[in-house]
Amino acid sequence: MLDKNAQTTYIDAGMKFRGEIQIEGDLVVEGSVEGSLAATGSIRLNNGALVKGNVKAPEVHLDGTLQGNIRQASFVHLSPSSKFHGDIESKELQIDRGASFSGSSIPLR
Repeated sequence: MLDKNAQTTYIDAGMKFRGEIQIEGDLVVEGSVEGSLAATGSIRLNNGALVKGNVKAPEVHLDGTLQGNIRQASFVHLSPSSKFHGDIESKELQIDRGASFSGSSIPLR
């Protein structure tokens, strides 16, 4: 869930970004990114978003498509519309019916 007190950065639909993104706060992606994403808050890939690269954040919510790995997360949620190909390192993982997940899950303590 997005932290209402944290600053939120958006990559809107239609935007294409290539490179590494490091954010203080939350990140919401609706466009496409080729490169790694890191945030001190949550990262949300909305339906229609495409990310090709690794993701690192305490919370990751996936409604779109991610081709890469999720690292060092406390909580990861794959919604019914999500498509994920990669490995997940997390303390808690929620996969909803209809989500596409190809990879492995590595539990963190």
